[in-house]
Amino acid sequence: MRDQLGSNGTNRLAFFSVHRLATAFVLALGTVATTVPGLPAAQAAPASSITAVTGRLLRDGRPVSEGDVLVTVWPKASVLAAQKTGDRVATRVIQHEKTSVNGTFSVSLDPSTLPVLYRGRAGQVDLEITVADATGQADWSTSVVRASSRGNTQGWTTAVAESGGSTRVQSVTLDLGAHVVASSDGQQPPLAVSPRSNRALAQMATAEMKDVCVTYVAGAVKNRLEHFGRVYGWSGAKGMVDFNVGSSHTLGIATGRGDDWNAAGSATISTDAGATVSGLVDVETKNRVNYRDYKNLCWASTHRRPVSFSALLPSGDFTKTKHVDFATCAAYDGNATIWKSKGRNVTYKAGVALPYLNVAAQSGWATSTKEGFAITKKSWICGSTDDGWAKAPQMSAKKRK
Repeated sequence: MRDQLGSNGTNRLAFFSVHRLATAFVLALGTVATTVPGLPAAQAAPASSITAVTGRLLRDGRPVSEGDVLVTVWPKASVLAAQKTGDRVATRVIQHEKTSVNGTFSVSLDPSTLPVLYRGRAGQVDLEITVADATGQADWSTSVVRASSRGNTQGWTTAVAESGGSTRVQSVTLDLGAHVVASSDGQQPPLAVSPRSNRALAQMATAEMKDVCVTYVAGAVKNRLEHFGRVYGWSGAKGMVDFNVGSSHTLGIATGRGDDWNAAGSATISTDAGATVSGLVDVETKNRVNYRDYKNLCWASTHRRPVSFSALLPSGDFTKTKHVDFATCAAYDGNATIWKSKGRNVTYKAGVALPYLNVAAQSGWATSTKEGFAITKKSWICGSTDDGWAKAPQMSAKKRK
């Protein structure tokens, strides 16, 4: 799913001509080459770069030493959303590392070296990390943003971490033998692992096949429901949710072909629109989102990633849910309105239903997003942790006698 290109994100492919060229090129390699080319020497990030992701590569729980780590940057979501089927995608390999003796690696970014094509809202950068050992390889994606919480604007973190007040660097462990991935954002989906392809990996690390192994838009999966939250209210304290410009959600990416699909990390999308819904009692809140399919002429799998919101808070799609009372509560009389505009919400492992695979949805409340209650009668407002409702991932309201 990678292509070493310049900054133009909207070049249209002469698809069938390129496809025939790619087929001829691969056949030529298969009949002429007597040895499989290896990867060039690892190329570290510039010294001015700042750590964006830390990781560890394992096979069946054991560290993989001298494994390959290649980092690809994708154009920002607004560019991807504007493209059409057949358009060439300006993905770009920016780093090639080897894992340490303990299997560890680090992904570093210098924002000053990235063209605006790759920098989204809040300086967000969308990364795809390819790891490989002697026999297998896998891809994992994430979105990183410049840390701004607590006055720190120098490092990298994730939208999910920052929504909870953290500026930590994201960490990930990928096990090629056990087919699992674990990230510091709490997600542990199965990892799609394929046999190692030296030719494909060499294409990522060199420019020799850049005009053959092209990433392009292959189609769209639009208007999919995203389940992202639950509002537990009662008639005396009805809930409200408000989205404004800049509200962001982190949604799962899928990779596969036919009916064999797996999770492959996540990407964060944000909105340029707004919506407010009130009067909510025990409902599951939803958005609608758009995904795009991406293919590469030298890879068999399809890469399905989120690119935009289709609709915000379409209340006609909301569904009833069973009321839950949380334990850490505060007493309120009537005629009060409370809300929070920061805090990490829960992750829904099957938040977005895509063809062949349900992927995770994680909403992070930012200053542009509010959740709260309009209290008209004596109520308890409770949080799902002992930090109280203002800091907890979830909140609920119940009658107070």
